Amino acid sequence: MSYLILVRHGQSVWNLEKKFTGWVDVDLTENGKLEAKKSGELIKSKNIEIDIYYSSFQLRAKNTLNLIKEILNDKKISKQAWQLNERHYGSLTGLNKDEMFNLSELIEQAVIKYNNKNILKDLTPRVYFNGRKNLINRCINNIIDNALKYGNKVQIKFNKKNTNLLIIIDDDGPGIPKKEYENVFKPFYKIDKSRADAKSSVGLGLSIASDIIRSHGGNIVLDKSKLNGLSVKIFLPV
Repeated sequence: MSYLILVRHGQSVWNLEKKFTGWVDVDLTENGKLEAKKSGELIKSKNIEIDIYYSSFQLRAKNTLNLIKEILNDKKISKQAWQLNERHYGSLTGLNKDEMFNLSELIEQAVIKYNNKNILKDLTPRVYFNGRKNLINRCINNIIDNALKYGNKVQIKFNKKNTNLLIIIDDDGPGIPKKEYENVFKPFYKIDKSRADAKSSVGLGLSIASDIIRSHGGNIVLDKSKLNGLSVKIFLPV
């Protein structure tokens, strides 16, 4: 019987500091080295002979693999593949990962900032979330900005459903064709390629918002709103 053994690298310096790492080449912490050695001990206890080793090009992954091979007393040459590199976090790289905060209050304050009577809200109070407060705030602002760019009225609803937090931001703008729902998350994608004006491009707002939500284990879904414009639904894990 053949086996595929997948091992995550040990704790890195930026893991310890709760930072998004991505392509930044940081090394393991002392605890990360111990984690790598424990992985090696576990593999050794299973009496599994390994034919070939692969890792990414990143230092934390290569050093994790080297420590495992030391435990196994295996001198086979390992191979590196860029496809195994950690994803690139773009503008999130180096930012702090999480803190507990009142998400209801954050959305409330975001709405107050606009001082716009055409923004209506229905928020479940005192719902807390463990994440990157500044990034979630940026995400909410990006979506509201986008809604006001294309429409006049905006409705925001926030509630907790089972294992998810659900934020719905609806507008009364022209909406987006269903076939373009995936494309608008691409930076500077033009919905109407025949037009050169700013309103035909979604800019970076939705792209950044999507990256932020996905980095929190959530998802963004687009739909037609009850106001006949665009509905942006944000799902976050509890």
